[in-house]
Amino acid sequence: SLAAEEPETALRYFFDLALESKAAVKKILDTNYSQEIRELLIEGIKNYLDKIVERKGLFDENSRLDLKVALSYHAYAIAGILYEWDFSDESEIDRIVHKIIQLMAGELLIYP
Repeated sequence: SLAAEEPETALRYFFDLALESKAAVKKILDTNYSQEIRELLIEGIKNYLDKIVERKGLFDENSRLDLKVALSYHAYAIAGILYEWDFSDESEIDRIVHKIIQLMAGELLIYP
C-alpha cells in the first residue's frame, strides 16, 4: 500500500487491512490490554502515515514538529473512525476514506 501512487489508494488499502482484522482486534480490545493495543494501533497509524509522507516527499517545507503534530492529529482521527464506525456498507468506506483525504488536504473544513 505504501507503493500506491495516490494517498487515497494507500489509505483505502490500510482501511481494508484494518477492517479484515477488526473482529480479532475487537476481541483483544475487550481484554485487560485494551489501552496498550489502542496505543500500538495509533503508533502504527502514525508510522504508516510518516512512511507515506517520506516516500512521496510530501511536506518537505514543514518543520519536523509541524509534521509530528499533523501525523499525531490524523492518526488519532483515523483510529477514532476505526473504533466507532460500523463499515457494513463497502461504498461507505470509499466515501469515508475520500472525506479523510479531503480533511487532510485542507479541502474540507468543518469546525465544531
